[in-house]
Amino acid sequence: MTAPKTVDTIVEHAYIVTFDDAGTVLADGSIAIADGAITAVGEAADIAAAYTAAEVIDGRHRLAMPGLIDAHTHIAQTMMKGLFPELQRKGKQEWPVWRRYLIPFEANLSGEDMELSMQLAAANMLAHGTTTFYDAGGPHPHHTARAALATGMRGMIGRSTLDDSTEIPESMRMTTDEAIEENIRLVEDYPAGGLITGSMALRQIMNCSPELITTIHAEALARGAKVHSHLLEGTDEIDYAVARYGKRPIDFLVDLGVFDETLHAAHAVYATPWDVQKFREHGPSVAHCRNNYNFGTPRALEYWRAGVPIGLGTDGAATSQGMLDMFRIASGVTMGQQYTYGPVVHELDAIAPDEALQMATRGGAAALGMAGRIGQLTAEARADIVLLDLDSVDASVSVTPFSYLVDGATGHDVDTVLVDGRTVVSGGEVLTVDVDRVVSAARTRQIELVNDFNVF
Repeated sequence: MTAPKTVDTIVEHAYIVTFDDAGTVLADGSIAIADGAITAVGEAADIAAAYTAAEVIDGRHRLAMPGLIDAHTHIAQTMMKGLFPELQRKGKQEWPVWRRYLIPFEANLSGEDMELSMQLAAANMLAHGTTTFYDAGGPHPHHTARAALATGMRGMIGRSTLDDSTEIPESMRMTTDEAIEENIRLVEDYPAGGLITGSMALRQIMNCSPELITTIHAEALARGAKVHSHLLEGTDEIDYAVARYGKRPIDFLVDLGVFDETLHAAHAVYATPWDVQKFREHGPSVAHCRNNYNFGTPRALEYWRAGVPIGLGTDGAATSQGMLDMFRIASGVTMGQQYTYGPVVHELDAIAPDEALQMATRGGAAALGMAGRIGQLTAEARADIVLLDLDSVDASVSVTPFSYLVDGATGHDVDTVLVDGRTVVSGGEVLTVDVDRVVSAARTRQIELVNDFNVF
């Protein structure tokens, strides 16, 4: 008889939703983990016979699933949470918000502010089951990256890059050469393979010159990096492209030779059906956000079912109704896509119950260029695992744990989180962030930062 193999950790006797290619669900399963990766997933009895570990995590009355992936967030806007509802309540909000509020707010952030923002965002994300994030880019990215590493999260971080606008604060303006240099430095300082990866970033075509766009693309392609950019987010962007370049944004990017797998397009709301096919043919990935429904009719299901790499994103704490809970984002997307596609053809089940959560796990992994590495519980994937408590009144009356996951679970059910095999949340408590200190510091600093917007 073969002796059991020793691994680092075993999560035993959990209800496991793997999100693998076959959609495997195990009612009594276990997960063996070694060196930060999943060694095996299977029936609890089989894992017990084959493996032993010094650390055993009791998965009874728990649902195990892959860590959620926030495919588009703004770490720099974490302390803007609640600003827009207050402006609206007092009749003070002005448009466009990206020019009037978002960029001016980011322009006032110091390196220490970015570290605090990252710590605050990480505490929120981890507590709600998000193990990986893709930051669209803010100031002081090296401060963000260092803070992120300390939290134990997995993430991709960019530098907000603008070189072609006089309507932004001086501190956010860059020459084309400065923008290129900073993007290259970040990617080279944080190469792929670690928990934190450097990414290149372009804010949007309205404030990035064609020279910057093409050069960033070339430098990213040479280094195997992604380029994070907002695309097809607003009608003003389309009008701008048509007026300046004589074509819609995607056609402009195709003609520049940059519309390929290096590009990660946030929002992508105002896409035509033939635009969706261009995404499929050329290879860019998409981040679909719940707040897309505030200003357009998003085609998330069309991207997903056409095979376009698409994940879900919060868009950060400022513009997502304050939510960094990807369970609630997925729930909103399920409702939004059902409303988008169902009523017009009288289809009551236009989107499958778990389809949005698939986008938030394996879809996000594909969009970030990490397919098979994260987003599913399978052998050789990294051990990014979330355990949900099934003992709540709400969960315990569901027909099955799977049905609760897709029709009721939220980040408040998260009990335990592992990233790369390391436990970072236990009993609902974040272990890698001094939450009380961070919250106290953020409350004070937030008031100072938003005072310029005449809210109080």
